[in-house]
Amino acid sequence: MKRLLWFIILLTGSLACGKAPLSKPEPAFYHWQQQFDLQPNELGLLDSLQCHKIYLRLFDLDLNDQQTAVEPFSTLSGEWPADRSLEIVPVFFISNRSFFNLNPMEVDSLADRLVRKARDIIENAPVGIRIQEWQLDCDWSSSTRESFFRFAARIREKLKTENTRLSATIRLHQIKYADKTGIPPVDRGMLMFYNMDNVRDPDTQNSILDLDVAAQYLSGFDRYPLPLDLALPTFSWAVWQRDDKTIGLLYPFDASTLEDTSRVKKLSDQQFELLKSTYLDGRFIYAGDVLRLEVAKPEQLLEAMDMLQNHLRAESRTLAFFALDKHLINFYSHESLEQIINSWNESDN
Repeated sequence: MKRLLWFIILLTGSLACGKAPLSKPEPAFYHWQQQFDLQPNELGLLDSLQCHKIYLRLFDLDLNDQQTAVEPFSTLSGEWPADRSLEIVPVFFISNRSFFNLNPMEVDSLADRLVRKARDIIENAPVGIRIQEWQLDCDWSSSTRESFFRFAARIREKLKTENTRLSATIRLHQIKYADKTGIPPVDRGMLMFYNMDNVRDPDTQNSILDLDVAAQYLSGFDRYPLPLDLALPTFSWAVWQRDDKTIGLLYPFDASTLEDTSRVKKLSDQQFELLKSTYLDGRFIYAGDVLRLEVAKPEQLLEAMDMLQNHLRAESRTLAFFALDKHLINFYSHESLEQIINSWNESDN
């Protein structure tokens, strides 16, 4: 009888409290530049946030210029920080088109080549570097799903000998429509909470982060079987338009160049028209062209965190900011990033 009474008390308490509180996430950063050379201000930011984890892009896989074979590009160079105790997650961007027309044996060969090349790079890491996970970044489609999943499964099997996890980046639509897109054979997913609208559409307001668009995809999280980490955008770019057509992206982009009123006319907070033809960030922009500046502001990231807490399960997770570079250092203060991290367990869940 006493046990039954305690059970009723515990059950009543759990129902009154609602969902279990979400624990504070582990902070991390993506490093996406080809040169790995952490600057003092970047190291200082890591220290101030007590961040010891970096998702480090090692190289890309894509079709070569002749489109005859899949080859590595943008291989990491530079010096690993020798006096740091860091957890490094090697990341590999693989274009979706890399898997077009590959037979199963070619998929296996591609996976084996990725593992060999990655291990050649990783073996130069100093003693203080811990590697417990690799990550694949590929926005697979229905036509490439079978090949990509085979590719991931083969890499995961090879990593088991090192007691190393494999994760994959996951987009919002791949959760909402998981029955169609499938679940990749990996240990964890990284929810990429950005790039959620059509960047080429001239009517798009902010393709990087639009919470109204995101809200349309926030379903199916309770059924998604993979534990999910979370990546938020701390980058910006300028969408280059001519005659209401998008012709390119300026990334990375220094927004301070738009303050030159002799060359640029401000149409709105996001739209800027070139008054005369000129070079911007190494690209020649014609007079009359329009740049749409897109950025995720700190207050928008706080709103995103509040929104996601109502959908993501209560589990240990990493919160990774994309990406650690000059723009992040200049635009996001230590205080704003810390507030975003700490906001995760301040809701009423």
